Amino acid sequence: MKIYPVLCFILIIGLASCSRSSGSGGDIEEKYRTGTEGIVLRFLPELPPSSVFNTYPLTVMVDYRNAGAYTVGNGIIYLSGFDDNYIPFESQGDCSGAGSVCGFSNLEGKSIYNPEGLYSRIAEFKTNRVEVSGIDNIDTFTQRIRASVCYEYQTNAYPVVCIDPTVGKGTVTDKVCSVHPVSLSGGQGAPIAITNVEQEMAAGSGTQAQVIFKITIQNVGDGVPFITQPINNCHTELTFTNANYVHVDEVSFSNNNLNCQPQDVRLSNNKGFTICEGRGSYGTSAFETPLNIQLSYRYRNSISTEVEIVNIN
Repeated sequence: MKIYPVLCFILIIGLASCSRSSGSGGDIEEKYRTGTEGIVLRFLPELPPSSVFNTYPLTVMVDYRNAGAYTVGNGIIYLSGFDDNYIPFESQGDCSGAGSVCGFSNLEGKSIYNPEGLYSRIAEFKTNRVEVSGIDNIDTFTQRIRASVCYEYQTNAYPVVCIDPTVGKGTVTDKVCSVHPVSLSGGQGAPIAITNVEQEMAAGSGTQAQVIFKITIQNVGDGVPFITQPINNCHTELTFTNANYVHVDEVSFSNNNLNCQPQDVRLSNNKGFTICEGRGSYGTSAFETPLNIQLSYRYRNSISTEVEIVNIN
């Protein structure tokens, strides 16, 4: 007879565990759209090694993963910074491209099923023989190997704002919210982040009203955004005139699209802003609603290391 209290106790503990698991799942869903990274690169240990003998093979392996919340359709990894007369790399395995170029596609980002962005791939580059000639009097020299990734990306933010069509009309109403600036921290799972939204509203005739948002955009990653230059050869052909730009795809709320200027935002000291304006009938009382902000851009970030070439000729 004493077994029943024990079974009841076990049942209660089990239900409590299920409840906690359900709650943590909600936290995961909410948190995967945070962070300030896109594609993250790292060299695998000893690939390349710190030194290599002349006439010996050399392999470089770059681990790359999408630590952001947007799936990359197409991207390219480049190796540069070395004399390819001495180190003629060829990409291997699943890479598309030749030489020191590795193209890839469909690199999944963070999601509710992959909240940490842990799915990684390997870009492999190999030369069968480090060939040093014409410099017999040099015992050693250093070559820098730089891995750069160029890819297309998006930032999506949904700050909750207050739409108050009664502002300036002198009415005394019981409002659920008031117009105020919104600060966003922690990023949106991308190297470009929305960091602040300032808002103004003005009354029009009847139910008409005007809404204005100043949206601050910041490069919070360790690379460079651009929009006009293709990702091909962006490790060498990116210039001052096309670097540090992002494009405003859409700003809207409650099926109301806003007009934003500029649409191509130039970032100075990694910051910029756009002004978005809308006019319409937004009802007769204040309400809260998500402001849908979508930015698109291409992005380049890099890592580097050094390899000492030991001349044994």
